[in-house]
Amino acid sequence: MSMGTAVNVSRDVSVSEVFDMMVVSSMRARVSFTFVVVQLNVTIDEQMNEEEMKHTTIYVKEICRKSDLLFPLEGGQGFVLLLANTGEDEAQAFLKRVFSGLEKLEVGSISKMRAVILEIGDPTTSFDVAYHTGLSSLEDATYSGNLPIFVNRSFSEKPLQKMKASIIEDDPILKQVLRAALNRAVVGHVELHAQEFEDGDDFLSSDWYRSGEPHIIIMNDLLKKRNGKEVLHHLRALPNDEKFIIVMLSKRHIESEMLYYYEQGVDEYFVKPLNVRLLEAKLTRLVKGARR
Repeated sequence: MSMGTAVNVSRDVSVSEVFDMMVVSSMRARVSFTFVVVQLNVTIDEQMNEEEMKHTTIYVKEICRKSDLLFPLEGGQGFVLLLANTGEDEAQAFLKRVFSGLEKLEVGSISKMRAVILEIGDPTTSFDVAYHTGLSSLEDATYSGNLPIFVNRSFSEKPLQKMKASIIEDDPILKQVLRAALNRAVVGHVELHAQEFEDGDDFLSSDWYRSGEPHIIIMNDLLKKRNGKEVLHHLRALPNDEKFIIVMLSKRHIESEMLYYYEQGVDEYFVKPLNVRLLEAKLTRLVKGARR
Protein backbone atom coordinates (compact mmCIF):
# COMPACT_ATOMS: atom_id res chain seq x y z
CA MET A 1 0.00 0.00 0.00
CA SER A 2 1.33 3.44 -0.86
CA MET A 3 1.40 6.25 1.66
CA GLY A 4 -1.63 8.50 1.64
CA THR A 5 -4.18 5.77 0.90
CA ALA A 6 -6.99 5.35 3.40
CA VAL A 7 -6.73 2.23 5.52
CA ASN A 8 -9.58 -0.02 6.46
CA VAL A 9 -7.87 -1.75 9.36
CA SER A 10 -10.40 -4.53 9.70
CA ARG A 11 -10.05 -5.75 6.08
CA ASP A 12 -6.91 -4.32 4.50
CA VAL A 13 -4.04 -6.75 5.11
CA SER A 14 -1.39 -4.54 3.48
CA VAL A 15 -0.79 -2.48 6.60
CA SER A 16 -0.55 -5.68 8.59
CA GLU A 17 2.04 -7.02 6.15
CA VAL A 18 4.14 -3.88 6.47
CA PHE A 19 3.91 -4.16 10.26
CA ASP A 20 4.97 -7.82 10.13
CA MET A 21 7.97 -6.99 7.94
CA MET A 22 9.07 -4.32 10.41
CA VAL A 23 8.76 -6.81 13.26
CA VAL A 24 11.01 -9.29 11.44
CA SER A 25 13.64 -6.73 10.41
CA SER A 26 13.69 -5.13 13.86
CA MET A 27 14.15 -8.46 15.61
CA ARG A 28 17.00 -9.39 13.28
CA ALA A 29 18.73 -6.09 14.00
CA ARG A 30 17.96 -6.34 17.73
CA VAL A 31 16.25 -2.94 17.72
CA SER A 32 12.74 -1.72 18.43
CA PHE A 33 10.29 0.22 16.35
CA THR A 34 7.27 2.17 17.52
CA PHE A 35 3.67 1.90 16.49
CA VAL A 36 1.81 5.19 17.01
CA VAL A 37 -1.92 5.77 16.72
CA VAL A 38 -2.97 9.41 16.47
CA GLN A 39 -6.62 10.35 16.90
CA LEU A 40 -7.53 13.79 15.54
CA ASN A 41 -11.08 14.22 16.84
CA VAL A 42 -11.18 13.27 20.50
CA THR A 43 -14.61 14.50 21.54
CA ILE A 44 -17.85 15.44 19.85
CA ASP A 45 -17.60 18.94 21.34
CA GLU A 46 -14.13 19.60 19.86
CA GLN A 47 -13.94 18.56 16.22
CA MET A 48 -11.31 19.39 13.62
CA ASN A 49 -12.76 20.51 10.32
CA GLU A 50 -11.70 18.79 7.12
CA GLU A 51 -9.11 21.45 6.28
CA GLU A 52 -7.47 21.18 9.72
CA MET A 53 -7.24 17.40 9.46
CA LYS A 54 -5.73 17.65 5.97
CA HIS A 55 -3.05 20.16 7.03
CA THR A 56 -2.26 18.16 10.17
CA THR A 57 -1.62 14.99 8.16
CA ILE A 58 0.46 16.86 5.56
CA TYR A 59 2.59 18.44 8.28
CA VAL A 60 3.27 15.10 9.98
CA LYS A 61 4.24 13.53 6.64
CA GLU A 62 6.69 16.35 5.99
CA ILE A 63 8.62 15.88 9.23
CA CYS A 64 8.69 12.07 9.08
CA ARG A 65 11.90 10.35 8.05
CA LYS A 66 12.06 8.38 4.81
CA SER A 67 12.11 5.16 6.81
CA ASP A 68 8.85 6.04 8.61
CA LEU A 69 5.39 5.20 7.28
CA LEU A 70 2.09 7.00 7.74
CA PHE A 71 -1.28 5.39 7.08
CA PRO A 72 -4.45 7.50 7.45
CA LEU A 73 -7.26 5.79 9.32
CA GLU A 74 -10.63 5.13 7.77
CA GLY A 75 -12.73 8.27 7.71
CA GLY A 76 -9.73 10.57 8.14
CA GLN A 77 -10.14 10.69 11.92
CA GLY A 78 -6.46 10.01 12.53
CA PHE A 79 -3.51 8.01 11.31
CA VAL A 80 -1.07 5.26 12.19
CA LEU A 81 2.68 5.89 12.23
CA LEU A 82 5.31 3.18 11.99
CA LEU A 83 8.59 4.69 13.19
CA ALA A 84 11.52 2.47 12.25
CA ASN A 85 14.50 1.95 14.61
CA THR A 86 12.78 4.11 17.19
CA GLY A 87 12.22 3.52 20.88
CA GLU A 88 9.65 4.99 23.22
CA ASP A 89 11.72 8.04 24.18
CA GLU A 90 12.50 8.98 20.58
CA ALA A 91 8.84 8.56 19.62
CA GLN A 92 7.75 10.84 22.46
CA ALA A 93 10.25 13.47 21.36
CA PHE A 94 8.95 13.19 17.79
CA LEU A 95 5.31 13.62 18.85
CA LYS A 96 6.16 16.58 21.08
CA ARG A 97 7.79 18.14 18.03
CA VAL A 98 4.62 17.44 16.06
CA PHE A 99 2.34 19.03 18.65
CA SER A 100 4.67 22.00 19.09
CA GLY A 101 4.85 22.55 15.34
CA LEU A 102 1.08 22.36 14.94
CA GLU A 103 0.60 24.96 17.67
CA LYS A 104 3.09 27.33 16.03
CA LEU A 105 1.43 26.86 12.65
CA GLU A 106 -1.98 27.33 14.30
CA VAL A 107 -3.29 24.23 12.56
CA GLY A 108 -6.23 23.25 14.73
CA SER A 109 -5.85 22.65 18.45
CA ILE A 110 -3.87 19.86 20.08
CA SER A 111 -6.69 19.61 22.62
CA LYS A 112 -8.57 17.83 19.83
CA MET A 113 -5.78 15.25 19.44
CA ARG A 114 -4.54 12.19 21.30
CA ALA A 115 -1.60 9.93 20.50
CA VAL A 116 -0.56 6.59 21.91
CA ILE A 117 2.93 5.12 21.57
CA LEU A 118 3.52 1.38 21.57
CA GLU A 119 7.16 0.33 21.39
CA ILE A 120 7.30 -3.06 19.67
CA GLY A 121 9.96 -5.32 21.15
CA ASP A 122 7.98 -8.56 21.37
CA PRO A 123 8.26 -10.44 18.03
CA THR A 124 4.92 -12.19 18.57
CA THR A 125 2.98 -8.91 18.40
CA SER A 126 0.47 -8.70 15.55
CA PHE A 127 -0.78 -5.56 13.85
CA ASP A 128 -4.38 -6.23 14.82
CA VAL A 129 -3.59 -6.64 18.51
CA ALA A 130 -1.31 -3.58 18.55
CA TYR A 131 -3.89 -1.46 16.75
CA HIS A 132 -6.81 -2.32 19.00
CA THR A 133 -4.63 -1.98 22.09
CA GLY A 134 -3.70 1.48 20.83
CA LEU A 135 -7.35 2.45 20.38
CA SER A 136 -8.21 1.22 23.88
CA SER A 137 -5.32 3.23 25.29
CA LEU A 138 -6.59 6.32 23.50
CA GLU A 139 -9.99 5.90 25.11
CA ASP A 140 -8.36 5.55 28.53
CA ALA A 141 -6.22 8.63 27.91
CA THR A 142 -9.22 10.66 26.76
CA TYR A 143 -11.49 9.89 29.66
CA SER A 144 -8.88 9.94 32.41
CA GLY A 145 -7.64 13.39 31.44
CA ASN A 146 -4.09 12.34 30.55
CA LEU A 147 -1.73 14.45 28.46
CA PRO A 148 -2.11 14.19 24.64
CA ILE A 149 0.76 11.66 24.45
CA PHE A 150 0.05 8.31 26.09
CA VAL A 151 2.43 5.35 26.36
CA ASN A 152 1.43 1.69 26.41
CA ARG A 153 4.25 -0.75 27.21
CA SER A 154 2.33 -3.97 26.58
CA PHE A 155 4.66 -5.05 23.75
CA SER A 156 7.98 -3.39 24.64
CA GLU A 157 9.61 -6.35 26.38
CA LYS A 158 12.28 -7.88 24.14
CA PRO A 159 12.98 -11.61 24.28
CA LEU A 160 16.21 -12.70 25.91
CA GLN A 161 19.03 -13.17 23.44
CA LYS A 162 20.89 -16.42 23.89
CA MET A 163 24.66 -16.10 24.00
CA LYS A 164 27.40 -18.63 24.61
CA ALA A 165 30.75 -18.20 26.33
CA SER A 166 33.77 -20.48 26.53
CA ILE A 167 36.71 -20.09 28.89
CA ILE A 168 39.70 -22.12 27.67
CA GLU A 169 42.22 -21.97 30.50
CA ASP A 170 44.01 -24.56 32.66
CA ASP A 171 44.55 -22.33 35.72
CA PRO A 172 41.56 -22.91 38.08
CA ILE A 173 41.98 -19.57 39.89
CA LEU A 174 42.14 -17.59 36.66
CA LYS A 175 39.08 -19.48 35.44
CA GLN A 176 37.12 -18.19 38.44
CA VAL A 177 38.32 -14.63 37.81
CA LEU A 178 37.32 -14.83 34.15
CA ARG A 179 33.92 -16.34 34.91
CA ALA A 180 33.18 -13.59 37.46
CA ALA A 181 34.29 -10.86 35.03
CA LEU A 182 32.14 -12.35 32.29
CA ASN A 183 29.06 -12.56 34.52
CA ARG A 184 29.45 -8.90 35.50
CA ALA A 185 29.89 -7.89 31.86
CA VAL A 186 26.64 -9.48 30.71
CA VAL A 187 23.87 -6.94 31.15
CA GLY A 188 20.46 -6.43 29.59
CA HIS A 189 18.40 -9.02 27.78
CA VAL A 190 21.05 -11.72 27.50
CA GLU A 191 20.71 -15.35 28.50
CA LEU A 192 24.32 -16.49 28.89
CA HIS A 193 25.38 -20.13 28.77
CA ALA A 194 29.04 -20.66 29.66
CA GLN A 195 31.35 -23.66 29.72
CA GLU A 196 34.98 -24.10 30.74
CA PHE A 197 37.65 -26.16 28.98
CA GLU A 198 41.15 -27.23 30.02
CA ASP A 199 42.70 -26.80 26.58
CA GLY A 200 42.00 -26.23 22.90
CA ASP A 201 41.67 -29.92 22.12
CA ASP A 202 38.82 -30.34 24.63
CA PHE A 203 37.07 -27.31 23.17
CA LEU A 204 37.37 -28.30 19.49
CA SER A 205 36.40 -31.90 20.24
CA SER A 206 33.08 -30.72 21.63
CA ASP A 207 29.97 -29.62 19.73
CA TRP A 208 29.66 -26.60 22.00
CA TYR A 209 30.88 -24.08 19.41
CA ARG A 210 28.80 -25.36 16.48
CA SER A 211 25.46 -23.64 17.21
CA GLY A 212 24.47 -20.29 15.72
CA GLU A 213 24.38 -18.08 18.83
CA PRO A 214 26.91 -15.28 19.39
CA HIS A 215 29.83 -16.90 21.20
CA ILE A 216 32.46 -15.19 23.34
CA ILE A 217 35.69 -17.18 23.67
CA ILE A 218 38.29 -16.23 26.27
CA MET A 219 41.42 -18.34 25.95
CA ASN A 220 45.06 -18.57 26.86
CA ASP A 221 47.55 -18.54 24.00
CA LEU A 222 49.59 -21.36 25.59
CA LEU A 223 47.66 -24.53 26.37
CA LYS A 224 48.69 -28.13 27.05
CA LYS A 225 47.46 -29.62 23.79
CA ARG A 226 46.06 -27.44 21.00
CA ASN A 227 47.02 -23.88 21.84
CA GLY A 228 45.15 -20.62 21.40
CA LYS A 229 46.69 -19.96 18.00
CA GLU A 230 45.37 -23.26 16.62
CA VAL A 231 41.90 -22.65 18.05
CA LEU A 232 41.87 -19.14 16.57
CA HIS A 233 42.82 -20.38 13.09
CA HIS A 234 40.21 -23.15 13.24
CA LEU A 235 37.39 -20.81 14.27
CA ARG A 236 38.23 -18.05 11.79
CA ALA A 237 38.27 -20.61 8.98
CA LEU A 238 34.63 -21.52 9.62
CA PRO A 239 31.93 -20.04 7.32
CA ASN A 240 30.05 -18.46 10.25
CA ASP A 241 33.14 -17.15 12.05
CA GLU A 242 31.59 -13.71 12.60
CA LYS A 243 29.54 -15.13 15.49
CA PHE A 244 32.75 -15.65 17.49
CA ILE A 245 34.13 -12.90 19.71
CA ILE A 246 37.64 -14.02 20.54
CA VAL A 247 39.66 -12.71 23.49
CA MET A 248 43.27 -13.88 23.74
CA LEU A 249 45.25 -13.92 27.00
CA SER A 250 49.05 -14.01 27.02
CA LYS A 251 52.06 -13.38 29.24
CA ARG A 252 53.94 -11.98 26.25
CA HIS A 253 53.86 -8.21 25.94
CA ILE A 254 55.47 -8.20 22.51
CA GLU A 255 54.14 -5.82 19.88
CA SER A 256 54.77 -8.18 16.96
CA GLU A 257 52.90 -10.95 18.80
CA MET A 258 49.92 -8.69 19.50
CA LEU A 259 49.82 -7.48 15.90
CA TYR A 260 49.91 -11.05 14.65
CA TYR A 261 46.89 -12.08 16.73
CA TYR A 262 44.88 -9.01 15.74
CA GLU A 263 45.66 -9.67 12.07
CA GLN A 264 44.53 -13.28 12.51
CA GLY A 265 41.17 -12.19 13.93
CA VAL A 266 41.20 -11.74 17.71
CA ASP A 267 38.86 -9.05 18.99
CA GLU A 268 40.87 -8.27 22.13
CA TYR A 269 44.33 -9.16 23.42
CA PHE A 270 45.16 -8.95 27.15
CA VAL A 271 48.56 -9.29 28.76
CA LYS A 272 48.85 -11.09 32.10
CA PRO A 273 48.66 -10.23 34.91
CA LEU A 274 45.19 -9.05 33.97
CA ASN A 275 43.69 -5.67 34.73
CA VAL A 276 40.31 -7.08 35.76
CA ARG A 277 38.43 -3.76 35.59
CA LEU A 278 39.69 -3.15 32.06
CA LEU A 279 38.79 -6.72 31.12
CA GLU A 280 35.23 -6.26 32.43
CA ALA A 281 34.81 -2.95 30.60
CA LYS A 282 35.94 -4.41 27.28
CA LEU A 283 33.87 -7.56 27.74
CA THR A 284 30.81 -5.38 28.37
CA ARG A 285 31.46 -3.53 25.11
CA LEU A 286 31.93 -6.79 23.22
CA VAL A 287 28.70 -8.25 24.62
CA LYS A 288 26.76 -5.13 23.63
CA GLY A 289 28.25 -5.30 20.15
CA ALA A 290 27.27 -8.96 19.79
CA ARG A 291 23.63 -8.11 20.56
CA ARG A 292 23.25 -5.77 17.61
